[in-house]
Amino acid sequence: MHACSDTDDPAHLPHSAGREEYVLNEVGKIYGGSHNSVQGRPWIFGQLRDAVLPAACHMLDSARGLRDAERGDPVRVARAISAIVNSVDDDGVLLGRWDGVYADGTKPFEWTGSVPILEERMQTGRPVKYGQCWVFAGVVTTGEAPAALVQSTVCGRKKFASITSQTSPKRIHLGALD
Repeated sequence: MHACSDTDDPAHLPHSAGREEYVLNEVGKIYGGSHNSVQGRPWIFGQLRDAVLPAACHMLDSARGLRDAERGDPVRVARAISAIVNSVDDDGVLLGRWDGVYADGTKPFEWTGSVPILEERMQTGRPVKYGQCWVFAGVVTTGEAPAALVQSTVCGRKKFASITSQTSPKRIHLGALD
């Protein structure tokens, strides 16, 4: 994870404690609920597992509009990973569903981590069924970790976004908030 030690890299973290937290910590919480009742859900990001780097490389190879020369740009990489995780318009990693009908896949609330989702996508070559915003947020966070992107993953109702901050890094993962 060269980006953490190279001071000229735009994703550089100057303090080793920050590198430990944002690069090496594989477990965290994704928060969700309503505006007056936020609850944390444990999530295993698993960014150091064997399946993650090949999956992240595959996502970058599949990303529309990301040229090889842009792979050094943390903003473009973050946007590409965010887009390719959603299967709707990019034949990506995960298919979202909010209607409660999950018989032909996995219920979103049964997922506890990103690695099984990435492994299934790599094994089948098809989008994994099903996710909701916190699942998308967790997979985006894991997919961006091999690029050593410091991030806060935030998602809103039926949408998600990865926000990259180089000046004030925090590892906060928000699910849907009403």
